[in-house]
Amino acid sequence: MKKYLMFGLMYFSLNASACLHYPNDYAGTVTEHKKEFFLFGSKESFHIIAKTNLSSSGKLPERLAWVFPLPSVPVKYEEVSPQVFKELYQITSPAADGVRSLPKSEGLNSVSGIKVHEAQTVGRYKVRPLEILDANSATASALDVWLKSNNLKMMPKEKQLRYLVKGSVFLVIEADLKGLSAVDFKPLHIVLKPLTEYSLPLNFTHVGRAFAVDVYTMNLKLSKDDRFLDLSSSTNFSIPDSNYPEISKFFPSGSGHFFKYEGKFLGTKSDSPDPLFGVE
Repeated sequence: MKKYLMFGLMYFSLNASACLHYPNDYAGTVTEHKKEFFLFGSKESFHIIAKTNLSSSGKLPERLAWVFPLPSVPVKYEEVSPQVFKELYQITSPAADGVRSLPKSEGLNSVSGIKVHEAQTVGRYKVRPLEILDANSATASALDVWLKSNNLKMMPKEKQLRYLVKGSVFLVIEADLKGLSAVDFKPLHIVLKPLTEYSLPLNFTHVGRAFAVDVYTMNLKLSKDDRFLDLSSSTNFSIPDSNYPEISKFFPSGSGHFFKYEGKFLGTKSDSPDPLFGVE
């Protein structure tokens, strides 16, 4: 019987699809399935909601960390209801009224080159930003030093280089799975400083790992041709709406344009750019 791990994150404004790291002595195989993201912003902040699910044919690792690049240190974290993605699916479903369907087109506290911020406990997560102080190739080794000191699998240096920007962050989201045969985590909402564009770091993933990707956005459009994602639907929407209470919490009033993009990341060696989203 498969055992499932559900992760949720609601903050993806930076480069990112992120990569999973588990203890070096874990002998099992973890399979990633679909990743889901919701991106939106305002003059005051940028928001990302992300969720992924995993499975294993045997036992899950006792602990697991999801590491992904961000353009800055987040200003807020919180768990949100999984209902958010169900409502987004309903809003952007081609069968829904008003939808215009479009065809697809703990360890070390400091490491040289990285500032290790204090961890915060958010629900069942432990969240810790690793801030980049020096944007050079040596910092990639510094990240691996931290991962190794925390008994987590390291990341190939060539996968890190494009994300080594001073002030940017590798966000580490850990969960303790010891004794669990199945888990269903709530999505995690991460708030960043305002952004005018956002690059989703799908390339920050170990070679050989493949997963499906759904990206929902509010007034953010994929601004460049992309090999990973295709636009599947587009919808004008007014809020608040009693049929979508969770989404209405983020937008007190007004109207907007929702986009849904779908794709699959095959986990191959690639120097192609990450998907870039800009304000419509």
